[in-house]
Amino acid sequence: MEVADKIRKLRVQKGYSQEYLADRLGISQKTYSNIEAGKSRLDIRLLDDLAEVLEVGVEELLFSDKTINQVNKDNAVGYGYVETLHILSEKLIEQYEKRIELLEKEIENLKKQIN
Repeated sequence: MEVADKIRKLRVQKGYSQEYLADRLGISQKTYSNIEAGKSRLDIRLLDDLAEVLEVGVEELLFSDKTINQVNKDNAVGYGYVETLHILSEKLIEQYEKRIELLEKEIENLKKQIN
């Protein structure tokens, strides 16, 4: 099941409207609608906020139930959960690196304007 489909399913299960979730997330209803339609990507902050409002873990939104439920008989965390954390960490690092790159370019442009 795609992320957008999971989000829509959880929203409907909770009885929330798109307008309600958009308001809770601080975004427009159109932006939220695009998320559920799979037309917009979620940044890590918005994904985390959405998971919190829907009362699920981020990993539940991103990965299949099979991946999430890989827990051994001793209730130790299985490979799927560790892999989920690793992927989330990589995505977060990637977002920060892109943001740093944009800020560095902005700094360069501002320096040029001063000179």
